[in-house]
Amino acid sequence: AESESSESVETKETEPTDENVTEAYTGDWKPVETQQEGEHTTNFNDGSQDRIEIKKATANATGLDESAMIEWWVENSGEGQVVATVSDTGQTKNYRVYLKWVDNQGWQPIKVEQLKENDKN
Repeated sequence: AESESSESVETKETEPTDENVTEAYTGDWKPVETQQEGEHTTNFNDGSQDRIEIKKATANATGLDESAMIEWWVENSGEGQVVATVSDTGQTKNYRVYLKWVDNQGWQPIKVEQLKENDKN
């Protein structure tokens, strides 16, 4: 079941990154509230506060249920930016989500790409 976010997000279509993308869109998602303060360096380790917050932000942007979402890959894509590849448990919905770090606010999804197939499994 898709979770209904309390506020609707304005999205608009954008150019796909590669041929595995069926649909790409940007949106005005809000950053997920962070527990982190001060100067930020992304910690990619499983279970880190960054990973917890990246997962939450990714679920928000895709509408996937966070508890049933599989994270296949989270990679660095530049200063304070990451790309997460995720799917639902059945791998029928596969997404690539681009996020950026907003100081003192948290991880903000900036672009979502729906994938034809999971390219990280």
